[in-house]
Amino acid sequence: MGKEKFGFQAGLDNFKKTIKAKFPNDGEAIDKYISVLYNAYIMVPLWMAVKCLPRPLAFLAKLLFYLPYLNRVRYYVLSTTEEVLSSITKNKELIGWLTYSCGDYGLPPSLSSFGIHALVAVHYMTGSSYPVGGPGKVGVYAVQTLEKYGGKAFVRCPVKHVLINSKGQTYGVKLEKGDTEIHAPIVICACGAYNTYARLIPQPHQQVFQPALDAIQTKVRPSKSHMYLFAGFEGSPQELGAPSYNLWCYPTWDHDPAQAAWLQSDCDLDHLSMYFVSFPSAKDPTWEARHPNKTTCI
Repeated sequence: MGKEKFGFQAGLDNFKKTIKAKFPNDGEAIDKYISVLYNAYIMVPLWMAVKCLPRPLAFLAKLLFYLPYLNRVRYYVLSTTEEVLSSITKNKELIGWLTYSCGDYGLPPSLSSFGIHALVAVHYMTGSSYPVGGPGKVGVYAVQTLEKYGGKAFVRCPVKHVLINSKGQTYGVKLEKGDTEIHAPIVICACGAYNTYARLIPQPHQQVFQPALDAIQTKVRPSKSHMYLFAGFEGSPQELGAPSYNLWCYPTWDHDPAQAAWLQSDCDLDHLSMYFVSFPSAKDPTWEARHPNKTTCI
């Protein structure tokens, strides 16, 4: 934060110890924040799970489990991070440090959902992990599991559009390469609602979804973009002193005006509101054997 360095160590007890050492007069507020944080961490996934259930089961789940906690869940999801934290403490600087991970979800405290903040903050509370052999191993084992149960994985196969029959039912996708069709009873689009309805639904069927598109454009603003730079260096991570922990860098603890200034400057690099630095090669115990005298950075 600015010129000040601060290390959040893995483990809840370590988190409490370090943040209370920095803000010795705010111990009670920090304890309350942690209590609310973990409460939201438990409740928000339940709210998401109900959204994913078929309607009859969702209705039953709401009656049995959801309604008693409805107001609390709505508060966590619909309140901003700033609103919830301001109800706990009036120390704006403490709020700035507690929201150090806001770069992970791309919005400052005044715009982000506290529910999302809670999921991210608790996720990192016990530290993070890195796949031995590099992130490519995640794909390798995922595909192996997929194929084990009869599935197939296709790479570099952009989808041209979703296939819809005369009854308005989806029955697969058409690929851009060779107009190949892949038929399936269920199609899941993970490219966002707007891209799905505006780009992947064939023109004759788009009018059906136009009200949904209008609602998205009116109520949901586009998310912030991120630029990644992947760099490679000569020398091992040990020789270059590359750390295995991640770095979030901010010009100030006051995230809202910093991000506003960044956007108003037309994203001038002199007004960066945040940036992230990590050295993947320093996290992987097999890296040196596979790529000696090399270091990677993102």
